[in-house]
Amino acid sequence: MREITFHLHELNQTIVSGGTLILAADENFGSKAHSWNLNSSLSDKTDYFSGRVFSGIKFNHTNFRDRRVGNSCLGFHVKLEMNGERLAWNCLRIHPDWMGEILLTHPGFGRYVFSGSLPLTYLAVPGTHNAGSFKVFEGTDDMDELYRDCQEEDTYTQLIYGSRYLDLRPGINYVKQVKGITEFWIFHWVLQTNNRLRDVLLDVKRFLDEHPAEVVFVDFHEFPYFFDHYAELDQLVENCLGGYIFKGDAFKTTLSEVLASDQRAVVSFAEGARLSKKYLPGVQHIWADTDVLYDLKVFVERTQMDKHFSGRRFLYSAMAELTPTGWGIATNRYEGVRGLAHQHNLQISSWWVSDPSYRDSSNIVSVDYLMSSDIVEACISINSERAQQGSLSRNGNLRSSDGRRNLASNVYGHATFPFLPPA
Repeated sequence: MREITFHLHELNQTIVSGGTLILAADENFGSKAHSWNLNSSLSDKTDYFSGRVFSGIKFNHTNFRDRRVGNSCLGFHVKLEMNGERLAWNCLRIHPDWMGEILLTHPGFGRYVFSGSLPLTYLAVPGTHNAGSFKVFEGTDDMDELYRDCQEEDTYTQLIYGSRYLDLRPGINYVKQVKGITEFWIFHWVLQTNNRLRDVLLDVKRFLDEHPAEVVFVDFHEFPYFFDHYAELDQLVENCLGGYIFKGDAFKTTLSEVLASDQRAVVSFAEGARLSKKYLPGVQHIWADTDVLYDLKVFVERTQMDKHFSGRRFLYSAMAELTPTGWGIATNRYEGVRGLAHQHNLQISSWWVSDPSYRDSSNIVSVDYLMSSDIVEACISINSERAQQGSLSRNGNLRSSDGRRNLASNVYGHATFPFLPPA
């Protein structure tokens, strides 16, 4: 069951002992529906004083392809109270225009400081690992599906929720290919999904049409063995994204300059692919290839910092997910990629929510099952800090001017959204 779940970050024992979560359908909390005592309900506590509360309230699958949406709450409002005082609040929210909102709030964002500008490589970008490997989960024992699918929302809906980086793995089904027609499908390793690459790219174009202050990073990361259809793939990308395709240098071009040019589809191809020179070279993946959480944490922190201090000349992505082993899959230790995300996304998100070393060195952060993590809100927060700072420290780090505590609520299988401080 997809249920609303609350993620709470940077707690302390006083709040845990005396805090109460209250859920309502309206922002004035006139229709109080449920409440939870933190002391008895908080589970999965982390090293960063984070935890989550499962509500047991079902949240149906969302598909925004069929309707226009604004920057709005989706009907679930939550607040944290203690002794009658509101400590924090939030709602289940979408983020279709967060880049434009930061520019409006901080007009200097994307234009300042290092050598007179902030390049795209200095943005904090939330993303989806295997973004095209999506399928609505309805329960399955099929091992291929359990370890093929990495998202539940379609790519357009991922973008509406705030993802701005799409990790795509295209391929061709040679067995079912119609003579004279090259049809690209989304793959995860050798496993084909039922999702056409053309539909994914048209999702991106539609999103860019509707949200003129947003930039989307489209990364073709992996190709099947013996893949040799780069010319046809190039033509498909041109046909779908056309004038939106970015033609600059990600290290030298700022967010404001990208928006001014309207070249807002930052397309990249993996190293070795024939199109990596025409477009951007592939985003460098920080991939730990481990199913051990501690090993992932250490590897990502060290490698992200190395790339940060080496000058950020290329886009790089922390692949913030565990990788199943062959033995683990054979014994179904994880209950699929979805099971791994459910078990660990709170802990993984907390690194970028609370740890300065992860926040300072971040560029792109990609997760499985986006809506069970806090990564969109974490990246928005990091970008806001960088905009407020207005300058780089001597060693290249961007530092926050405030230390605001970040509490969070979430939805398992769906969005995790940080609490906002009380007005």
